[in-house]
Amino acid sequence: MKQVTLTERIILEPGYRQVYPGSRPDSNGVSRLKKGEKIRPRAYVSKRAGIAMGELITLLAVGGVGRPSTYATTVDALLAHGYCVETEGSLLVTALGTDVLALVGEKFPYLLDLGFTATLERSLDGLAAGKTSYTDTITSVWEKFSKKGQE
Repeated sequence: MKQVTLTERIILEPGYRQVYPGSRPDSNGVSRLKKGEKIRPRAYVSKRAGIAMGELITLLAVGGVGRPSTYATTVDALLAHGYCVETEGSLLVTALGTDVLALVGEKFPYLLDLGFTATLERSLDGLAAGKTSYTDTITSVWEKFSKKGQE
């Protein structure tokens, strides 16, 4: 018979969970176990799949998001915030990354749309070049945020 050890984690910095406390489902009742209590383990299959950094950069480039000078910064931000970890040249999504992705997908799904991001970047480039107005750019983004907040 195999021995299974369970650990419980205590969140010291709740971050976005302060605003959206229900964003993370209960951890299968682990906190309700008593020390030494016997449980029947279930089969566990890891669904964590990685993406090679080169694949991510190709997806961004094909989607019209970012530029070569910003790709490394994007990957660094994902790692620095703890959304991913690097393993053998691939990025694996962490539990925090999964939680944030689920929350953003639920509350602001258009932020996960490469088309939206590419269009916003073009608008910002136009703004920087003086070809589009600040009001038009901000209004178009704000309409998406405010519509989602009213649903």
